[in-house]
Amino acid sequence: MKSKKMPREKISEKDSERNESVAKNKFDINKFNVNIGQPELLTINVEKGMTRSVVNTNDKLKELDIICDDNSKLNYLEIMDSNNEMNVVKRIIIKKNAEVVIHKIVVGSKNKSTNTTIEIGENSTIKVMNLFLANGQKQEHKVSIIHKGKNSKSELHNRGLLSSADMMLTGLVRIERFAENAEGMQKSDMLILKDSKAISLPNLEILNNNVKCNHSSSITQIADEKLFYLQSRGISEIDAKEMMINAFIHKSLETLSVDKLEMLLPMLSQKVSKMMEE
Repeated sequence: MKSKKMPREKISEKDSERNESVAKNKFDINKFNVNIGQPELLTINVEKGMTRSVVNTNDKLKELDIICDDNSKLNYLEIMDSNNEMNVVKRIIIKKNAEVVIHKIVVGSKNKSTNTTIEIGENSTIKVMNLFLANGQKQEHKVSIIHKGKNSKSELHNRGLLSSADMMLTGLVRIERFAENAEGMQKSDMLILKDSKAISLPNLEILNNNVKCNHSSSITQIADEKLFYLQSRGISEIDAKEMMINAFIHKSLETLSVDKLEMLLPMLSQKVSKMMEE
């Protein structure tokens, strides 16, 4: 007997207009205020020439497809704050002359795993800002960015904060044979608060000589000399540590709008405080 495939929810321009009157999730702000709901399979289409902002807080998501047509723009924010284990597969296709910015924030008390593949077309750009908070759990995150068109540009920033946790971050930037003048950059930084296992694996695959690519990776703890400096200015040890952790986290949030920051910062502050206490 053949198993039934689950229907895939789709969000497009018409959905945006139809959902204007729907009661919005508290994170659903800006131009694409759609109540995404809780589908396991989701497709987001950004039509040719359109500009969209999407906020996704779905904690039941298993598969996500994002398709950005020619000359489109997308600002996508995803918050994975769930007490359930999550294993999510994402496929993102960016066509010609498109601009995409992605922020992903992963917290919660159970194991999390994501596998994201991104294809970039000619003259298109993508910037990915990932922030992972792991407190006594295991997280594995893989992002593969494949440059398929000329003059394409990508930035991949991974930041992980660990407390008694296990985290692996794998990044790949691949430049295809005909993707001349492509530029790819990836940076991975992990900060350990308490004994944890941290693995960072940045990779480059270059099939064209006329490109610019670089990668870097760091796994650190709170620096004693910086802590001492702050304490010498009359700041308590706890407050000094919290300041340094918040500075580390905020690097991943710099390009978010004020409205989104106002929504996110109280939640993140609460998570950090809990990680410091345990």
